[in-house]
Amino acid sequence: MPGRYTVKLTAGGKSYTEPLTVKMDPRVRTPLPGLQQQFTLSKELYDDIVKTSKALEQIRTMRAQLGPLREKAGPGATADAIAVLDQKVVALGGAAGGGRGGGRGAVAAGPDTLSSVTGSLTQLMRLLESADVAPATQAVAAAADRRAALAKLIERWNALKSRDLADLNTRLKQANLPAVTAEASP
Repeated sequence: MPGRYTVKLTAGGKSYTEPLTVKMDPRVRTPLPGLQQQFTLSKELYDDIVKTSKALEQIRTMRAQLGPLREKAGPGATADAIAVLDQKVVALGGAAGGGRGGGRGAVAAGPDTLSSVTGSLTQLMRLLESADVAPATQAVAAAADRRAALAKLIERWNALKSRDLADLNTRLKQANLPAVTAEASP
């Protein structure tokens, strides 16, 4: 956005600051409120894409643990519980349980998944940023719809991690198997 900023560089234990003025391209005729709306909505979509990427990374981490554990568990109730959780994770993540499909803008058919919603969000962000104009009402409505869908999916993901994963980990402990986590190892 046009305005006055301060740029700060820190290197080698020293900090340097300089003022910076950003001016609008003189060819752009969009009023500042329209540009502000475009920026705000684009930033919200970007933040949602980052949030979704983190959830998809957690899904990949979890799924990488579930397959080998299912084999170690052998046939029976523990293996079945692992399979049920894996199915839930795949249904929530989409694109093979959290693959990168959809992130490039492809929107999958069927129920919303984290992968399909991130594809929609990416398409909308590209649309918004393709020109310096205020967002069309249809784009604003589509963004609101996809953001609401994402909020529901993130809520489901958090519930799955706190309830279903905890239940599985209790079962795994009883079977002397390692717990599953959604966080990547450092």
